[in-house]
Amino acid sequence: MLFAANAGMFDPALKPVGLYLEQGRELTRLNTRSAHGCFHMKPNGVFYLSADAAAVAETRQFLQQRPRPELATQSGPMLVINGRLHPRFNRRSTSLKARDGVGVRADGRVLFAISEGEVSFEAFARLFRDGSIAPTPVS
Repeated sequence: MLFAANAGMFDPALKPVGLYLEQGRELTRLNTRSAHGCFHMKPNGVFYLSADAAAVAETRQFLQQRPRPELATQSGPMLVINGRLHPRFNRRSTSLKARDGVGVRADGRVLFAISEGEVSFEAFARLFRDGSIAPTPVS
């Protein structure tokens, strides 16, 4: 194993809360419900891989586009949407947690990030938006 990160969100029985696709088979359905918690902080999104591309899409977009990925996981909230931070993120937030996330650059390169300590969503999202994540080759 080269690295590991949380992929999606899970309920107490360890079942994915949102969409989970593996080898093209839907094991858990897309979740569009409204509720409390990070997952339901809309917009949330889907990271997916197909034979020739990787992408992150807002859940509504994913529903409209109906891509046919080989692997997909839904999580929330989206960190950056069209170059802007999620509208509910607050620079003064006191909700500090260890965070991990995934992004796909314009050139198709997938970037994963894991915080070294507890950070706010806003601070973590700035890593993706501002391009301060330098891709590190995994060998």
